[in-house]
Amino acid sequence: MFKHVTLYLDGHDSRATYGEDKAAMYSYKLKKSGLRTQVAIDANGMVLFVSKSASCRDNNDGKMLQEMGIGKKMDSMDCIALDGGYTQYIGDIVEKEKLDERNFCFPIRKKRLQQLHEEESNFNAMFGGFRSTSEAVFGDLMKTFAKFNNKEIKSGLRTQVAIDANGMVLFVSKSASCRDNNDGKMLQEMGIGKKINNMDCIALDGGYTQYIGDIMEKEKLDERNFCFPIRKKRLQQLHEEESNFNAMFGGFRSTSEAVFGDLMKTFAKFNNKEIVRVGSKKEFNLTLRLCLLLLNVRNFVKAVDIEEQPHHRGWMEEGVDYPRERQLVPELTQTVTVQNKLEFKWS
Repeated sequence: MFKHVTLYLDGHDSRATYGEDKAAMYSYKLKKSGLRTQVAIDANGMVLFVSKSASCRDNNDGKMLQEMGIGKKMDSMDCIALDGGYTQYIGDIVEKEKLDERNFCFPIRKKRLQQLHEEESNFNAMFGGFRSTSEAVFGDLMKTFAKFNNKEIKSGLRTQVAIDANGMVLFVSKSASCRDNNDGKMLQEMGIGKKINNMDCIALDGGYTQYIGDIMEKEKLDERNFCFPIRKKRLQQLHEEESNFNAMFGGFRSTSEAVFGDLMKTFAKFNNKEIVRVGSKKEFNLTLRLCLLLLNVRNFVKAVDIEEQPHHRGWMEEGVDYPRERQLVPELTQTVTVQNKLEFKWS
């Protein structure tokens, strides 16, 4: 479908600081100061040209493309794959650079108050998966050169989250240390067979596939209960139909990321900016479950158009505390004795 595409163009944010005010360099992607650079990659994964680097906050992808003189860097027969962040600038670029709309390939934008048709949604999903292959270049860059690795190695907990087709969280695994618990191992240990119906089908990424055989045998499930990308065999390329399936599936499954994005946006505790200090994994997991439950309630209210009362949004206010009729724990000024512990337990 995208054989006419010869180039990928995307902006890459890198952690950086220098004399400029950090606020002017703020990257919403990194949640820290950084510099943004436009990188053009050909169909073979080779980088052809790179823009100047600019502070992230005031230089979005479209604006940088507009200023980099793209018309002088590409052939009139080239077609560049762009994401949705560039589309509103294409008209001006076509006029300024004497190019044609055929020189650009981009997702279909949804019109206000109108849903996309099924064919348009399928095109966007397939295009998103196809274009995401350019991320492999940035991943290789960060893996090879520590200077451009935006991920600081820190401790963390991993949790498996199951989301239905409506974006509602259905169940959550226990939280476990990241290093020794990959996704497949955690799925294997969470007893998924008791949590799903035999008619359910779960969309999984490539990190789970090598565990599916053991899970089916252990949980008495069928391969029809799982949907996952097609793995490339050693020394064999995927057929075009297989590549197209993987591209469309990747775009489709990435919609689940919206739930995690909503979680991080709504609850500062889970935005990964700061370390979450907890006494135990169980405490962290319980807090995560509560937050996901509140998101479910909010999304359900929107879905069925329930009239919202002021107190319904109380949990979203800063410094919220839950009302209680009796004191559950002693004040810090009280002497904690066996007697008053029993009083609090049985009162």
